[in-house]
Amino acid sequence: MRIFALLLVALPSLWGEIVWTQEMRKSGLRDPFELALQYTAYEKTLELANGGDADAKYKMGEYYEQGFATDINIEKAARWYQSAAEVGHIEGAKKIGRMYEEGVGVAKDSYSAFKWYKVAADKGDTAAMSMLGDLLLFGAMQVRDYKEALRWYELAAKAENPNAIRNMGTMYATGRGVTKNSKKALELYLKAAEMGDAKAQYNLGVSHLKGWGVEIDVAQGLRWLVRASEGGHADAKCILANRYAAGDGVERDIKMATRLADEGNKLGGLFCKEVWMAFKLYEVTP
Repeated sequence: MRIFALLLVALPSLWGEIVWTQEMRKSGLRDPFELALQYTAYEKTLELANGGDADAKYKMGEYYEQGFATDINIEKAARWYQSAAEVGHIEGAKKIGRMYEEGVGVAKDSYSAFKWYKVAADKGDTAAMSMLGDLLLFGAMQVRDYKEALRWYELAAKAENPNAIRNMGTMYATGRGVTKNSKKALELYLKAAEMGDAKAQYNLGVSHLKGWGVEIDVAQGLRWLVRASEGGHADAKCILANRYAAGDGVERDIKMATRLADEGNKLGGLFCKEVWMAFKLYEVTP
């Protein structure tokens, strides 16, 4: 009974503190208690990182990248990721490789990107093998090597990496580093698409719509584009938006077209902006 009475006294002030914390968070201010916990974790991680712990070094990179217990500092994040990579951390090697490839937090440098991707790939990481293949196939001219790209993709594909399988399809579709073979390309696209790869689903959809290496099949093409759109593929949304706007292969649906064009435009779809702007011009609303 006495405990119950104490709870009755304590609950109003406790509830007030909970509401205060929620209101403070809504206003953008951070909870001091949460910050103290973060700072304690930061200090402990920093100590381990300075002692050579690879996981701690990688975690410090994440802290600086995300602004955990510190201000966001991408340059410092890159230094910690590279420090982790230098002591054999696979995720650190992939992360700093991507940063060198894109010029984020470091000067853009394809050779350094290649170096760090290869560190992770040589340790058996299939994602790194596929990333290395991407760099060799699509990267800066000075590092392009189609034969080597195919070798890395084939290694990653053995581990069922959908990105590698899809891009092998692109190599066969375009004849880069291999004899052009549309049938082989479609087989690889289909395999990656059935694994849920939205880009492969998009490639299949467009191939069926255009008759690239296969008989034109609008219904099949649209089915694959719908799956790609559901997987977040911007250009799939844009093509479907055009189709719904014109009633081409589907029942005309301006609301659906507008929604898809808006989603695709927000995702940076190449074909969406004109459709979206046209809807805005004529004041079509979902």
